Amino acid sequence: MPTCKNFNFSDLTRLENQPGLDGKIATHHLKLYRLVARMEKPTIVEFGVEKGRSTCVFLQACEETGGHLYSLDIADCSDVAVSPAWTFIQQSDQELDDILSKAPALKNGIDLLHIDSLHSREHVGRTLMKWFPYVKNGGHITFHDVDPTPYLKDQRKDNPKHEIEAIGLSNIIKEFFYANEDQLFLEYHFGSTGMGIMQKLSPLGTQPKLPVPIQTRQILFTLPGLFWATRHRLRALLPR
Repeated sequence: MPTCKNFNFSDLTRLENQPGLDGKIATHHLKLYRLVARMEKPTIVEFGVEKGRSTCVFLQACEETGGHLYSLDIADCSDVAVSPAWTFIQQSDQELDDILSKAPALKNGIDLLHIDSLHSREHVGRTLMKWFPYVKNGGHITFHDVDPTPYLKDQRKDNPKHEIEAIGLSNIIKEFFYANEDQLFLEYHFGSTGMGIMQKLSPLGTQPKLPVPIQTRQILFTLPGLFWATRHRLRALLPR
């Protein structure tokens, strides 16, 4: 079992499926653990470490399966865990060539890529374009903080800056998915700030299509507009 500075795997398992915020957070992280625990000698890559909760569950699964976790962060997080199945690299996840020179095993394919570093639309979009080709067929890309709802006005984490970031993050994930829908599955798990799990269905080395902004209708809720929309919906319900 890995030694984790800030978290204990057994504590997380006791919280799984329990009510409350801690239960939601533990349940999401144990979904990540179970994804990896089903694999054989997987290569896992994690962008963003901070206190190391996801690091802890990934390392537990890697030690059980003979896999290896590569964690990257621009801050020095090398003390959050101790495990023979772990390599920490202090570096931006955008410096792909330099990372591959330090961890050449990644060229052979990544079984799970966890993106939880800078939560901006631009950063996550660039990260998906750079790293998608290195994910294996059947591999996963996972995300934390995909639900902006907790950051909205009067919600639990009410914060305008994080609201804008979370909306951008949620949008770029959906735009990337729909641009590459023929080679992806995507599922969301709500609670806490949400988690997304994307599965790749195309071969290692496949270049993704660029995300395309999703166009939405601009509906003006003036009184005439509201009357028209209501009338239109009622007419659609009437038998012809």
